[in-house]
Amino acid sequence: MFDLAEFLKHPLTILFVGALISGLLIPTITRGWQNHQKALEIKTQLVGELSKSIMEIIMSIQFAHLVAKSQKQADFDKAYREWEIQSAVIGTKLQAYFPDTTIPEEWTGFSELVTAFYALEGVDQDEKPKFVFVSDFQKKLGVLLDSTYQDQKDWGVLKNGILKRKSELIQKILRAKISVFR
Repeated sequence: MFDLAEFLKHPLTILFVGALISGLLIPTITRGWQNHQKALEIKTQLVGELSKSIMEIIMSIQFAHLVAKSQKQADFDKAYREWEIQSAVIGTKLQAYFPDTTIPEEWTGFSELVTAFYALEGVDQDEKPKFVFVSDFQKKLGVLLDSTYQDQKDWGVLKNGILKRKSELIQKILRAKISVFR
C-alpha cells in the first residue's frame, strides 16, 4: 500500500521538490521582477527624453515670443530642427515599445500641435487670431479661447494646454505595458 505521508518525507522527494522550486519557480519570479525593473527603466528614460525635447522647444518658443535678446533666429531655427528630429526618434521608440496602443498616434498628433505652436511665432501679429482659430489649434489642445485672440493671455493658455497634454501623455506611457515583455 502507498503511504503518501512517508513518500513526502522521503529525502529524495524533498530533494526533488527543492530542486523544482529552485530550478523553476525562483527563476520565474526573478525573471518577472527583472522584466518589471527593465520596463520601468525604459519608461523612465523614454518619458525623460520626451519631456526634455518638449521643454527645449517650448522654452525656445517662449524666448521668441518674449523677444529675448539672448536668442537669435538661428537658435530658434536650430531648436526647431532638433525638435523635429527628437520627435521622430521618440515616435519610433513609442511604436516599438507600445505598438498595440494609441500612444504612437497620440504622440504624432501632439507633436503636430507643438509644431503648430512653434509656427504661431512666425505668424504676423494681425494674423495670429485667424491662425489660432482657423487651424482648430485650440480645439485640438482642449482649450477654449475668446473669439478675439489676445496675444499674451491666450498664448499662455495655449502653452499651458500643451504642457497639460504632455503630462497626460506621460501618464499614459507610464501606465501602459511595454510590448517587449508580453
